[in-house]
Amino acid sequence: MQVGASSNQILSGLSSADVSLLMPLESTELVQGESILEAGEAIERVLFPQSGVISLITKTQDGNAVEIGMIGSEGILGSSALAAAGSAINDAVVQVSGTAHAIPRLRFEIALAQSSSLRQRAARFDCLLLAQAQQAAACNASHSAQARVCRWLLELRDRCNNDVVPLTQNFLAHMVGVQRTTVTLVASRLQALGVIRCRRGKVRILDAAKLEHSACECYGRVKKLREQLAGIPALEQPRPISPPVLLRADRLGNGGAPAQVGK
Repeated sequence: MQVGASSNQILSGLSSADVSLLMPLESTELVQGESILEAGEAIERVLFPQSGVISLITKTQDGNAVEIGMIGSEGILGSSALAAAGSAINDAVVQVSGTAHAIPRLRFEIALAQSSSLRQRAARFDCLLLAQAQQAAACNASHSAQARVCRWLLELRDRCNNDVVPLTQNFLAHMVGVQRTTVTLVASRLQALGVIRCRRGKVRILDAAKLEHSACECYGRVKKLREQLAGIPALEQPRPISPPVLLRADRLGNGGAPAQVGK
């Protein structure tokens, strides 16, 4: 793989010498709905997504699941292997199909020890994942279902780089921690306002500006941090992460006929 040839931002920002420490990289498919890791499971390989989206999910004993972070082409899955004694902290499920470069965990650890640039990039992305988890906790506790659904759609759109995002109603309900009927109501209202269109398990974003206006502040905060961390030169220290801000929840209004996001 030539330097810069990968669409993964971690890899494309490395020098040819740093990339050589990771070679050879294996190409692997990311299939929607595929479970890549489960919490407590040993991490055998590290993934650098080129396309698609991976969700980090926390489950409770009663079977409920909530997304605490997303990983797209900006990041790495498995970079926390060292800090977590080689075990996954959360479940990881493919949310949107795509491809990724894969490397055995041991080779990644060796490359990490030899490359300060790779260490800093991995550390920055781990900071971003922590910030996502913190903001998700604040968001789920403080914001309306509508604001959370809008935030989630915007984050997915950013990583897919497409106004059409694939999802089912059940999956969306799990990701934002609400009931399926609530997702139906939210989607209906957004459709009535001309913000989105739902059809056959896909959502088309018709007006991104209105969608962002309807989202909570959490979207802008995490996006700004992601851009800041991505723009720091390789040998600089990452800026400190501000704690999440708790905002008063907006009220979800009624109106519009139920929309079917997917089955």
